[in-house]
Amino acid sequence: MSQATRLGQAVAFTQMTTLYRFVGPAHLLERGASLISEVRAPQDLEATIEQLGPGPLTFVITAAGQLRLGPRESEHVQIAGGSPVQTAGEISFTTTSGVTVESITNQSTGYCPEPGSISALHAIAKQLKVAIPDSFTTEVMFRRCPTCEATNIVKDDWFVCAECSAELPPTWNFS
Repeated sequence: MSQATRLGQAVAFTQMTTLYRFVGPAHLLERGASLISEVRAPQDLEATIEQLGPGPLTFVITAAGQLRLGPRESEHVQIAGGSPVQTAGEISFTTTSGVTVESITNQSTGYCPEPGSISALHAIAKQLKVAIPDSFTTEVMFRRCPTCEATNIVKDDWFVCAECSAELPPTWNFS
């Protein structure tokens, strides 16, 4: 029995946050950062959309839970400052009646986040008062080849490396 149980105290368990480290090419770490918008409040998001357009935009959720946006041609690692992220991908908004997420993907070959990483966006969307889909509108499944170490996007449940034709593992393997 734990000490908290013996003392009759309530114990709160928090959901563990998965962090994705940069797994892309090293030369991308050396590029200078592009225009980055840190979105902390609804008015920040509105200003970013005014400046960069509704998208698609490159996004990351930092380890600290900060939404950062940049132009689509930006690299995720630049926007994240080289640090681990909770998720990354591309996002588009509509602004016809308030700000709404029109489409969102986890497509980032630099971080290769799992589809379940959308949960990192749900808390921020609530804070920003933005409607967001329950899941990525386009989910990307990434696997690293255990033979040649190439990063692969799995399509149609085809778990075969595009580089060397080796079988890819059924579960995410970029840890």
